[in-house]
Amino acid sequence: MGFFSKLVPPSGKGERNFDRGMRAELRRDFAEAEQYFSAGADNFAEHLALKDAKGQEPLVRHLVMGGICCTRIGRNREALAWLDRALALRDDVPDAWLNAGYAAAKLGDADRAAGYWSRYPQWSEERIVAEALKQAVRQLKTAEQPDLQAACEAVAQASFSQMRHNHALPPERRDAILKKKGY
Repeated sequence: MGFFSKLVPPSGKGERNFDRGMRAELRRDFAEAEQYFSAGADNFAEHLALKDAKGQEPLVRHLVMGGICCTRIGRNREALAWLDRALALRDDVPDAWLNAGYAAAKLGDADRAAGYWSRYPQWSEERIVAEALKQAVRQLKTAEQPDLQAACEAVAQASFSQMRHNHALPPERRDAILKKKGY
């Protein structure tokens, strides 16, 4: 760690680790992605603690990014706390609904997962994810014993497919989607 890295705030480090984790996922290097998401979750936790100590509200994108990092590494209770806080501030961030539902499903709460996923914004241009979430909600609400693991796998696969699709778009279109998602 160099001298200048001490000058970078935890939120900046968290954003960088989040981006690196997402790029590692695109390359299908899931071990490397997990390392970056773990570091990102820790960075955002430090950032959140600093903000809370000062009585300040963190940016919604930092709560969402931190929540996604936590979801990716299995810290689902922490992810839900951050994502719920983000959604209380701004309910128009598709990734917050997607990942909150995933974390709830991983925690075994089918009703809560279906609730989050059913509120995924209809205006989102991520049709692959939106269709997978509709099917997951339908399965969770109609099955006597819903298969949360299968729902999570389907949603994770759709999310990965959507990410690869978005990455292949022209840069101006991809940037427009990211801006619309709240990043």
